[in-house]
Amino acid sequence: MIFLNWRPINGLRQFMKSQIERLFALYQALPRIESQAKTLIELAKHENVIQAYELQGEPNDSQRCQIQRDLDSLSDALKQALKSEIDKKPKKYYLPASANMDTTDSSTAMLLLLAESFLKKVAPKDLLENAKWLFDGANNQLEASKKVKNWRKRIYFKPLQDEFKGIKPEDELTIYQALQQDEPLKIIYHSQQHDEEREYRAYPVKIVIEPHCRLLILENPTHGDTMTFLFHRIKHAEIIKNFNEFPDRVRLNLDKIEKELPKHTESMFSRQPLDLKLHIAEHERYLIEDAPVFANYEKSQVSIEDEEVEFSISKVFVSYSVLNYLIAHADLIYVAEPEELRDRVVEQLESGLYRYGNYEKDEILNIV
Repeated sequence: MIFLNWRPINGLRQFMKSQIERLFALYQALPRIESQAKTLIELAKHENVIQAYELQGEPNDSQRCQIQRDLDSLSDALKQALKSEIDKKPKKYYLPASANMDTTDSSTAMLLLLAESFLKKVAPKDLLENAKWLFDGANNQLEASKKVKNWRKRIYFKPLQDEFKGIKPEDELTIYQALQQDEPLKIIYHSQQHDEEREYRAYPVKIVIEPHCRLLILENPTHGDTMTFLFHRIKHAEIIKNFNEFPDRVRLNLDKIEKELPKHTESMFSRQPLDLKLHIAEHERYLIEDAPVFANYEKSQVSIEDEEVEFSISKVFVSYSVLNYLIAHADLIYVAEPEELRDRVVEQLESGLYRYGNYEKDEILNIV
């Protein structure tokens, strides 16, 4: 695999793609046969090169110099001369057969196909298409080295919900580009709570991909925090070029956001972390040890009477996912502390019993 450092060129940064994207565009545009070698101007007519350099017609002097520098960088990265000796002037370029960015070991090739299966469900199609050659190379290498066909059909990623759909492809791409370029977004969002569409303007902070949904986290300058949106409820997205109307950036600790992700992405029972003490029969303790809702928290346990154990879990962000888990397992897990959480579990259980109490026995069985 070839890894290239991106160094922005003064004055050109906001008008062109990153260096790695530009080199990939040139790699795709270069002919593979010397007799078909192209001049720099001919390469500049390739669709991928036009997009990478934001060209409008024939490149100007500054753009030609940048393309030439990138061709030299690509030559250095591939350790291959890209110039054809057929013509001295103008210079012509092609990609020798030995200049290959696709070759890697089989384990990495398999990892690339696993990534492709995942990215097909979560990444904008335009971005994925630009990297298609990379995944094709991994597939071809495995087929050649392992003598097995259809490697792509051996790996499949499927999200749990249809919430990965719904957003328009152009809006999806815009969101990724805004994050990549650190530019502010304007989004139109359908609020389920208010059953109406609302407009938000802010800088993107993070894209979160969970098994059941994708989330966009934006800065919230009003409260100095963040606000979170479901991808499939975003009805429109556009990058805002006028920076003057925005207040100062919100100072955020991305590591802290990662650690406190439920606080930023879920509906919360409590906005502040709580210390939990949970009682459970010793032979059922896996319900706490292996529970996904407690997976990111440190736990300690001590034995108590009647073959029970008490789990202490510190600084838990109690989302409604946590609350619902405790309600669903209320027959096995007892919330000893905090009292307000235990009371809420009891309240929800009593509410459920009251609701079922309004039905006849046969009706209850049908509902269950």
